[in-house]
Amino acid sequence: MKKIQLFGSDEHGKVYDYGDKIVRQINPSYFDQVNQLYSLYLKHKLSKNGLVTTSIDRHHKQLIHEKYIISYPHEWTYSMFKDSIIFQLELVLKLDNYGLTLKDFLPNNVIFNHGQPIFVDFLSLIPTKQLAHQKWLYVGVANKAIPAHQLLFSKMFIPHLLIPLLLYGKHNYPAGREMLEFKACNLGNGRPVWNDVFQSKGNWSLNSLLLTVKAIKLAIFPKTNYLDTIRGYHQIVRSLDVTNSHSDYLNYYLSKGEDYSFTNQKQWKIKQKQIHQIIHTLKPKTTLDIGANTGWYSFLAEFEGSSVIATDIDEGTIDALYLKIRNTHKRILPLMLSFSAFTERSNSKAYLPAITRFRSDLVMCLALIHHLVLGQGLSVEKVIRTLAKLSDKVVILEYVDINDEKIQQDPSFFPLINGTASRMYSLVSIVKVAKKYFRKIDIINSTEVTRKLLVFSHQ
Repeated sequence: MKKIQLFGSDEHGKVYDYGDKIVRQINPSYFDQVNQLYSLYLKHKLSKNGLVTTSIDRHHKQLIHEKYIISYPHEWTYSMFKDSIIFQLELVLKLDNYGLTLKDFLPNNVIFNHGQPIFVDFLSLIPTKQLAHQKWLYVGVANKAIPAHQLLFSKMFIPHLLIPLLLYGKHNYPAGREMLEFKACNLGNGRPVWNDVFQSKGNWSLNSLLLTVKAIKLAIFPKTNYLDTIRGYHQIVRSLDVTNSHSDYLNYYLSKGEDYSFTNQKQWKIKQKQIHQIIHTLKPKTTLDIGANTGWYSFLAEFEGSSVIATDIDEGTIDALYLKIRNTHKRILPLMLSFSAFTERSNSKAYLPAITRFRSDLVMCLALIHHLVLGQGLSVEKVIRTLAKLSDKVVILEYVDINDEKIQQDPSFFPLINGTASRMYSLVSIVKVAKKYFRKIDIINSTEVTRKLLVFSHQ
């Protein structure tokens, strides 16, 4: 079976993705301690506290973890990132009841199982009494009398979790995402510092300013008791408002009169009925909804039994989708991703390509291609080729004609509308390109006469 080594392995072992499971190969010298930790994991039923479901193979010295969709912190919505920090802080408080703690704080220690954060770095788990013996914490520290937990905050929690979150608190989302992506631990691009918060662009609200000052005060004057410091940061993080309610697209479906109930299909228009019929017939196990907005079609696919990855570039709408499914059993994973994330390979070895991580049975790309071609300048060829690589079975692409009222009413969204791109953008040209990548093409009517649903099938 093909395996891929994942970034983030440490001196105690390496981590591999086997496709249907994650395997952590433990170094023989550390396996006895891992075996003891695993016994405590079972005894205290730590999976119920959010630790990854794990089994052990003692013969091969391996931990076998449940596999989730691999996503990265810079792809999460801002509320997801905030919730991941709260989750880690609360996990420390719970682990203390069993004489355990975490030896580090990193964004990548958590992954989202749809709307639920899961702690996946099993080897970050240690007996509390061993925290003071973590030698790496004291590297470069002259005063060896500093308590280990204070170094854990200054070296790990503050730079890698708190500072990016404070940038989100200033609504400087691009800077926060860039920091999470390029200044992640062990990438060698430097460590985030307090000045990054103050020198960055963004708008201070009274909430973000007061909580930043409070966080700095706690960093300078930490509580004597480790858990009291945890509680202090927990209060700061929970109180910080990172949301953005100014998106123009938050009421997209409502403004179009398409915010329908799933229980009353008689209200649906042609588009909703056609897409529902395709999903109902195909029964995809996995769906990728590109340009999902607040997720009406993501919910439709999930309603039909599919596990859904929903992406959008609008911060407000994709976060609104997360807030809808948070702490529910809805199998929807909202991610902040542009279409370019599927077409460009990361220069960092830390990140697996999105085009392989998010490959799905069904890919929906609804009312988006005109933005990609006429707005961003992507070629029809590149868009269709990318959708073909992302889909295992079917693509539903909604074609919007250049004479559609949404395009004509606001041509500023489409700067290439009068250029070469417009001459290459037509139903005929899209179908011609699609024939190179798909075996079957169906053209179905949508609600508006200027729109068509194109169904591309590999089989």
